[in-house]
Amino acid sequence: NPMTDNDELKAKLEELRTELQTASQVTPAERDLWTNLMTDIVNLSNAEGEIEPGFRQSLEAKGAAYEADHPKVAFAVRQVLDMLAKMGI
Repeated sequence: NPMTDNDELKAKLEELRTELQTASQVTPAERDLWTNLMTDIVNLSNAEGEIEPGFRQSLEAKGAAYEADHPKVAFAVRQVLDMLAKMGI
C-alpha cells in the first residue's frame, strides 16, 4: 500500500529532522541542506517522477559523512534509504 509507505517514510523523515535538530555541531547550513533533501524525498515519494541519477548516492554519502560524529543521524538516513528502496526509489 503506497499510502502506508508514504506515511512511514514521512514519520522516518520526521525522526531524522529531530535528530538533526538535537545533534550538536550540525551547522544551520547543513540543516538547510538536509531540509532540502527531505523535501526532495517527500516529493519523490509523492510523485511518479523519475529520481535523478546520483540522488541515492549523494544521500548515502551524506549519511556516511555523519557516521563518526552523529551516528544517530547516519542511522536515520540509512533507514530512510531502506524505505526508499522498498518503495522502488
